[in-house]
Amino acid sequence: MKAIGYIRISTQEQAKEGISLEAQEDKIRKYAVLHNLSLIEVVRDEGESGEDLDREGIQKVIALCEKRKVDHLIVYKMDRLTGKTLDLLILIERIFKPNKVQLHSITERIDTSTAQGKFFLTIIEAMPQIGVALGVMFCIMLWFFSTVGLGILALLGKSKSDKKNDKTSHGLCADCWLSGECEREKKAKRSGEIITSCRGHLPKSK
Repeated sequence: MKAIGYIRISTQEQAKEGISLEAQEDKIRKYAVLHNLSLIEVVRDEGESGEDLDREGIQKVIALCEKRKVDHLIVYKMDRLTGKTLDLLILIERIFKPNKVQLHSITERIDTSTAQGKFFLTIIEAMPQIGVALGVMFCIMLWFFSTVGLGILALLGKSKSDKKNDKTSHGLCADCWLSGECEREKKAKRSGEIITSCRGHLPKSK
């Protein structure tokens, strides 16, 4: 099974230990031997950002995959290919899968020829749908709090307003004042006492 390696380093990362081009290539060659893969070439991009796919090295990898000259692509770390999930999705959907190229990432221990690797691909492919689903959920939550929540606040406000309006100008319960059957109300009228709502003190017959 033929394999190629891909290594990349940006100018900002050149001073960092452990991710030099030489270190990446060494890891890739050892990985290929361990997994019985025939490594025919290690393609490199030096001083290149992973923000897009407009790189000489990655374009060569794409060409080799499209011509079906390789079966496996090995990288030291997934972000060596690209720093964007969308670009990774494009590579997987338009380059690797149609041309039956298996992707290996040493650091993340990804091998798309295995069940775990296929699960990883499923997660990557689902990410755009997950983003849409989260957006829909956010809109539903926003609608709920802006309508139902405000409705509840309005009802609470109305309830307070009803309690205030429940009293007559004399400060007595409107129901009791009109009925004239509540002894508590009668005493309040005689003494001029101001009391709150008397509901519950009315005779059972009322």
